[in-house]
Order: sequence, then C-alpha cells, then structure tokens
Amino acid sequence: MIELLVTMAVMLIILSALSTVAVGASRSEVRINRRYQAQAEGRLALDKLRRELHCASAVTVVSSSASPVSDGTSGNGINLTLGGYCPTNGLTSNTSLQVFVTWCTGTSTATTGDFALYRLASLSSQPTCSTSGMKWADYLTTATPFCLPSTTTACGGVFRSATSLPVLHITLPVNVNGPSSTTSSFRLVDDIALRNSVRS
Repeated sequence: MIELLVTMAVMLIILSALSTVAVGASRSEVRINRRYQAQAEGRLALDKLRRELHCASAVTVVSSSASPVSDGTSGNGINLTLGGYCPTNGLTSNTSLQVFVTWCTGTSTATTGDFALYRLASLSSQPTCSTSGMKWADYLTTATPFCLPSTTTACGGVFRSATSLPVLHITLPVNVNGPSSTTSSFRLVDDIALRNSVRS
C-alpha cells in the first residue's frame, strides 16, 4: 500500500511538471503565431501601399484632422488619387474615372494603446479616416507612419534629392506586446518613389 501511494505521488509530480511545460509551450506558440500574423499583415499592407503609390497621380500626407502637413512632418494618413486604370483601386475598371483612397491609422481593437492601418476608397470624394475601413495591419506602435521628406527636412534620416522624384517615407513598427514593450518589436520601413510626380 505504501509503495502504491509513493508511486502515485511520484506520478502526480511528473504529470504536474509535464502539464506546466505543455501549457507554457502552448502559450509560446500562440504568441509566436500572433507575432507572425502581425508581421505578415504589415508586409501585405506595405506591398499594397507601394503598388498604389506608384500608380497615384496625387499624394498628400495628412494629420489626424485630415489637414495636409508640411513636407518633413509625419502624418496619420495619406490621401491618394488613383486612375481607374490602376489595378489595385478596387472600385472600377473604367479608365476615365478617378478613385480617391485614404490610408490612415486609427485606434486598434486588438490591444489598448496600439494603432491599426485602415484603407478607405470612394469614387466621389476623399474619404475621411475611419475604423470602418478595411483594416490592413494591426499592433502598430505609432500613429504617424507617413512622411514626405523635403530637400531640407529629413524623414527617418532620409532627405529628398533635389533632382529625384519625391518619395514617401513609411515606418510601420509592429509589436503584439503593446507600444511600451521593448521586446518582440518588428519595423517595416520603406521609401517609395512617387512615379507620377514632378522632379524638383
């Protein structure tokens, strides 16, 4: 009887240790999957942005109140004007129409203090930033990811060359642990040439 009790106690200790390891591994897998998904969403959003910026006939960086900001100042959103010929416009294939697109950051529904990147499109007028738009990326730790560098004011250390096309500097810092976390941060940064703009 004593041997049976000792055996059961040892088995209980072993099972407790194994269940703790299993729970920890499961939580770690969930965290890794969330981080991977957030990074993948950021990459997809940046890819879509790049294609639309290359096709846009007009690009304006705006503040949270939808007011244009000066070159070298970061903004919450960008207003684009796309031709109907742009394959990413999502609203029309009529080449004579224009599509007005707004990319902007809004409050994240996933984590308090984080931001999400939304896209809104309209055939009639420039859409106002709203979280009712299509969410392309989440867990962003900045509300101002867009900036047009000038020849005198840099964005993220990047100046506009006096002889080159304008570029839009985009920074998408992603962290599923929240904006104050110093671990598991991932930054997507790109400088995208505005091909339909005028050289300086």
